[in-house]
Amino acid sequence: MDLSFRGKFAPELLEVELHPHGRLHDSCFPGGRERPCERCGRQGDGLPDAPILDGSTLPAGQDLFRLADFTTVIIATERFADAVTRLGLEGVVFKEVPVA
Repeated sequence: MDLSFRGKFAPELLEVELHPHGRLHDSCFPGGRERPCERCGRQGDGLPDAPILDGSTLPAGQDLFRLADFTTVIIATERFADAVTRLGLEGVVFKEVPVA
């Protein structure tokens, strides 16, 4: 992407890379999970209304990551949420998700 800035000093821009780790617990899917596509491995399950994280699949020592089975879902630790609040950052909404 080409960006240009009118000011004398361009701000430093950083891109956050969030790797996929962790999965939702199987209990979120009462009828069972859909079988993955044999070609690409994608599962067609929709995001449950009440997601529960599978604690055995969560990474240790990472405060921010995506779920491996729902890559559009970003998970933050309580420590990360506290830091955002302490710094007064705006535009971020956190929702507590249980872990099983």
